[in-house]
Parts: sequence; structure tokens; C-alpha cells
Amino acid sequence: MFHTSLRTALRTFNRNKGFAILNIAGLAVGLTSCLLLLLYVDYEWQYDKQFSDYKNIYVVYSNQSSGNKIFSFAVSPAPLAAAAQSEVPGVTAAVRVSDAQDQLLAYQDKLLKKPGMYADSAFFGLFDYPFLQGSPFTALQNSHSVVLTHSMAKALFGKEDPMNKVIRLNNKDNLVVTGVILDIPANETNQFDYIMPWSLYQQNNAWLNQAGWGSNVCMSYIRLSNQQAFPAADAIFRKMLRTHNNDNSTQAFLYPLSRYHLYGQFADGKPVGGRITQVTLLAILAFSILVIAGINYMNLSTARSHRRAKEIAIRKAIGSSRGALVGQFLSESLLFAIGASLLAVVAVTLCLPWFNRALGLSLVSPLHRPLFWIGLTLLALLTGLLSGSYPSLYLSSFQPLKVLKGVISTGKGALRFREILVTIQFVLAIGLIISTFVIYSQISYIRNRPIGFDKNNLLEIP
Repeated sequence: MFHTSLRTALRTFNRNKGFAILNIAGLAVGLTSCLLLLLYVDYEWQYDKQFSDYKNIYVVYSNQSSGNKIFSFAVSPAPLAAAAQSEVPGVTAAVRVSDAQDQLLAYQDKLLKKPGMYADSAFFGLFDYPFLQGSPFTALQNSHSVVLTHSMAKALFGKEDPMNKVIRLNNKDNLVVTGVILDIPANETNQFDYIMPWSLYQQNNAWLNQAGWGSNVCMSYIRLSNQQAFPAADAIFRKMLRTHNNDNSTQAFLYPLSRYHLYGQFADGKPVGGRITQVTLLAILAFSILVIAGINYMNLSTARSHRRAKEIAIRKAIGSSRGALVGQFLSESLLFAIGASLLAVVAVTLCLPWFNRALGLSLVSPLHRPLFWIGLTLLALLTGLLSGSYPSLYLSSFQPLKVLKGVISTGKGALRFREILVTIQFVLAIGLIISTFVIYSQISYIRNRPIGFDKNNLLEIP
């Protein structure tokens, strides 16, 4: 049965090459746009989820009151991490991390100014970065050690083995390379080219030794044994600052790392969204474009219904059931969708570098990911079935006797439904065009608006 439908569909394509090319091209453009947007949605959705235990990792936030408002920041006092491990049940690791800042690294005649961070020695036990060289358990134990990313190691040492080599930090401290890790993915909160021990940070910043419970000097990451431990642990954290410092009105709390990027906007101490709004809109936009392409296929298929009326009438007259005809037309739409999907994969591969440059992203080709092919297959099936649903029901409803007499009646219901489809198509298309112009005008305004001073010939000294 399927073999017959496939062979019939291929013959139909061969007889109507222009129609087939037009439909496949329309679906391919829609699928390409949809896939590019969904790749970006996936990129944002996967933020900080590269770590095997990310569901049990939390960021320590601080609610600070000012007037009648509460402001939330991902900062905490320096002593909090150590206190959390000893005072909070369920805490399996607690790590302090500094902000990334540009510092000068030197090796022989090479000088590089790149962003680096400081972190406690348990950092690589909490975040399981892939190590190319060295051990994650000992890499930051020595106060004068440093772990480099692969790109940083290559930039400093070229083809030399970087392990145990000595590099100079800010022309002051000698650091021994104790590890090399893979480059940090772009969709990760902590961005650095090298990482050094927190103990070195303390040595070079004497004020840290006096920074007590009333200070905000670092980010603190907490790992719990399981998600069930969160309510009790969070309740203790909310009282911890007041317990250690009666004069401190700041309240600490735990916030899941998995929500840090997309739901990072707070109002009066409570999360109110963030980038998730943009990601949701882009997902809706992706499927809206696909809907437009699908409706376009429906309209093209039904608009040329008179060309296939006799074929349908003859097939019905010789015994074909309506179900068989529906299956035939759905097979054709599925073949269109499969062909469009293959073209879309090629188009996405070609457009991805341009897409990255235009939006300042670092999306990588998804062709090596099994989930991409599974998703693409499901998307092709969904597109084919939905695009072919109405044409298959509409075309298979023709009455053979009337058609053979030359009478083809579409009916008021069919005409009204096509009008609804066209209306939806135009509403979505006009909405997308207006949104594009609004966003473009906003970006142009931000880029070109007066900033209040002449930035020519000005120098910034960090």
C-alpha cells in the first residue's frame, strides 16, 4: 500500500515539476527559518546545563533593602561558603568565585591580556569541566597554580606541552600550569580563559581578610545532595546573615542555577522572569513561520484542485475509497516535507555562520547531535501531516459523477475555510513584518542616539 502511494506520488511530482519545486521551496524556507530560531532557543535553554549535576547546584542571592524596595543580587559575603558546609544539612559543596577580570599573562616573549577568575579549590569538583590535562581534584590546591582553557594554552605555548610551565601574572606572581580544560561554551554564565586559586586572590587583596559578614565580595555556588534538601537548606540560608551579624538586614537565599540565566530578573525580592520572555517569543515566531509555510502549501494545493479532479473521480469510479485517497495525498505532502527538510538542513548549515555574525552568537552545527535528527524527523512529519490534512480531505471529497460531467463544486464551507486560512496567513505575515521593522528601528535608535558626550580622543583606564 505504502509502496503504491509512494510510486503514485513520485509520478505526480514528475508531471507537475513546477508545482513540486514551488511547494518544496516554500516549505524549505519556512523550515530553515524555524530551525534557525529553534537552534537559538535551544542555545538559550541549555545555558549552564552542561554540568552533570546542574539540577542540584544553586546560586546564593542576596535581598538588600533600600527605602521601600528590595534589590536582588547574586553576591554574598566571603565567609558564607565555609559556614554553609558546616551549618547547613544537605550541602555537599560550597565554592566562592570572583568576577572575571582582564589580567596580563606572560610566557617568554608572549604577553596576553585575557579574562580570568579566582575560585576555591573545590571549583572543579562542583563544575565538571572536561580536563584535557591535569586532575580536577588537585588543579587548584596550590595557591600559585593556574588552569588554562585549550585556546589560552595554545595561544601562550603553541605546540609546547603547557603542563608545569611557569607563567607570570601581572608581572608580579609566578603561576604553574596544573591543568588544561576544554574551551568554555558560550552559553555558560562563567566565562574565563584561565582560573586561579581563591587563596591567591586573598594574598593579593589584603582587604579580603577583613571582609566579614557585612560584605559582598563574591558569587557563591552551593551543591545540595538532592532537590528534596532545598526547602530546609534555603530556610537556613535566609537566616544565616542575621545569625552571624545582627546588624545585617540583608537576606540570603538559594536560587537554582538552571533558572539563573532565563529567569534572572527580580522585583522586590521575587523572580519576575527575564530572558525567558524573549526565548518564548522566538519559539512562537519559529512556529508562526512554519504555520505560514504550511498554510501556503494548503492554499496552493487546493487552488489547483480542478487539475486533479478527473484523476480523483476516475480513481473513485474504479473503486478507490476516500481513505485511500486521503492516504495518497498525505503521502505526497509528507514527501514534500521530507524533501523540504533535507533542503532546510543544507540551508541551515550555509546560513549558520551568517546568523551567528548577525546576532553575535556562537551556535554550532547541530548535525552531530542525534536529538537534532530526531527533532527534525518529528518536525517534518508534523509539517507534512498538518500541511496535507486539509487538501487531502478537501480533494478526496469530490463526487465522481459530478466531476465527470464537468461540474466541480467547492461548496461554501470549503471556500470559507480557505478564506480563514488566507486571513491567518496574512495576519501572521503582517505581524512579523511590523515586528521586524519595530525591532530594527529600536536597534538603530540605540546605536545612533546621542550619548551626551564626544567619545573621540577619550581613554578609559580600568
